[in-house]
This record gives sequence, structure tokens and C-alpha cells, in this order.
Amino acid sequence: MSPKVSIIVLNYNGLDFLKECLNSIESQTYRDFELLVVDNASADGSWEIARDWCAAHGHAAIRNEQNLGYSEGNNVGIRQAKGDWVLVLNNDTVVEASWLSELMSAVEVYPDCDMFASQIRSYDQPEVLDTVGIIVYRDGMSRGLGRLEPVERYQEPREVFAPSGCAGLYRRSVLVKVGMFPADFFAYCEDMDLGMRIRLAGGRCWYVPTAIVYHHYSASSGKYSAFKAYLVERNHLYLRMRLFPWRMILASPFYSFFRYGLQAYSVLAGRGAAGEYAKTAPATGLIAILLKAYGHFVCHLPRLMRQRREIRRFRKVKSAEVSAWFDRFAITAQELALKK
Repeated sequence: MSPKVSIIVLNYNGLDFLKECLNSIESQTYRDFELLVVDNASADGSWEIARDWCAAHGHAAIRNEQNLGYSEGNNVGIRQAKGDWVLVLNNDTVVEASWLSELMSAVEVYPDCDMFASQIRSYDQPEVLDTVGIIVYRDGMSRGLGRLEPVERYQEPREVFAPSGCAGLYRRSVLVKVGMFPADFFAYCEDMDLGMRIRLAGGRCWYVPTAIVYHHYSASSGKYSAFKAYLVERNHLYLRMRLFPWRMILASPFYSFFRYGLQAYSVLAGRGAAGEYAKTAPATGLIAILLKAYGHFVCHLPRLMRQRREIRRFRKVKSAEVSAWFDRFAITAQELALKK
């Protein structure tokens, strides 16, 4: 019989974290799962650890010949998954023993939901949240809900926009319908893109506060790198063209210009992600990143338009409802630009 859940752990140079993550998965009280560890051509010895650990515990280890990024790396595992549910989990996490049991209990309680979000805490500060889901801005940017807030503020179940890709549970039949993570994103914003596609198909997401994960934030990719800033800026443009109603696309530049103004201030004030980036690199580099992101967006516009037409085939919700999501699950430009 097929397992109920397929857990996919994507690894890239996770030597310092991977074994603790895998051991915490093996300690789950809920046992109806398979584990697939997908390695993105790691060069630090973590692939050998993954291979040997999986062989010893009866799980599958898959080696990619090159680094395919977060999106396609996870897709490799999703294609081989046999479970009714697919659970993607970062390699720099540790999960409580009841984590999977709590998620699957929520699946039974909320059968109309196709996505479920865990309570993701900071590994180093367990009483502080990393995220409990995604909140969204009207130009396509997103952020983790509850980031750096006390755990006590998010102890009640609730609907959220989508789960974080750090630890997201998805109904496999819905992934077959709407597609997997967008491979051309490489990394970042792909969890919002997938979550929004599932919502466009009529799905919802539920936050499960008792499903607890501890996360080393940006341990694999770095917190404030130029590469990360470029991918985030480019991918939100991709997402916007693929998924937004035309009215929101036409209005989105106004929201972006406002955000850029606040981010310019954040550089001067040393606040937010832009301010942190400017502490280690010339602030003018942010302008170059913006130009590069918009240049690549324009070059790939024909492909994005083809993808937009394909996505329309399963879209069920009206434009007014899509717009309402960006009020209901909103983040302000001030929070986006000025908070870390």
C-alpha cells in the first residue's frame, strides 16, 4: 500500500544540519510515511551522510548531478512521491516527534483544505517565531507571517494564505492539477507561487500551531546575499505576470515604487533586509540588482504569458476574490521594507 505522506528533504551542502533533521523525522510518532532525501550535488560530504543514513533506515536518497535549486530539486522528489500528501521540509530544520501526527490530525478535521502550515520557530530562539505561513503585498512580494514575533501570539489555528516552503504540506492530487514548484524560479517566492495557484484552483490553507518545527533561518543560502536579493526581486515579477489579474498587474507598479522608496530609506537607516545588505556591500549594488531583475523579466515575458494561459485552465476564482486575498492576508510596505 502507498504511504499516506511523502516527506521530501532537499539537501544542498547541509553537513551541519542534515543528520539532526533526519533523526527528528525518524522519531515521528506517526509512521505512515515515506522519506525521500534529494541532494542537489552537495560538495561538503552531506550527500554521503544522506546516502548512508537512508540505507540504514530504509529510506530513499536521490542524487542530482547539479544544483537544480529549491524548486526543481523538490520537484525531483515530488515526481517520485507515492503518498496522498506531499510534505516538503528544509534540511536545516528539526521537527518535534508529534509534528506529523498533528498535521495529519488537521487533515482529518479540515478536509476542504489542500495545504497545511506548521508553526516554524527559530532554532536558536525557540520562543520566537520564524513563520506560520505567508503574508502578501500587492506587487507580488511576500513574507513570513509572525516572523520574529513571540510564539504566544500564534497559538490558535487559523486560515493563512499558504504554507512556507520551509515546511509545507500539500495534497498530491492538487499538485497533479496545478503543477509543482515553478522550476524557472530556482529559489525564493516559489512557495507563494504554488500556494496562489492552489488558491486559484479553489484550495485553502490551514495553520496548525501544534505542528512544531525549529529552523536555522537562511542557513543554506545566507540571509542577505546579492544572489538572494536578485532572485526575490525577479521571481516576484514572474509570479505577478503568471498569476495576477490584469487590474492588479496594472496597479502593482505604484505599490512597487512605494516599496522601493521605503527600501531606499531603510538603506540609509540601516534597517530591514536592504539595510543589512548595504552593511556588507555597496548600496548602489541594489540598483544593479533591480535592473538585472527587470531585464530578465522583460526577456522572459513571452514564456510567462504562455504559462499564464496554461494556468487559466484550472482557475476557478474571480478577480475580485483574488484581490481580496491581498487585503485579508496582507503585509504593509513598511513591514516589508523595514523589518528584518
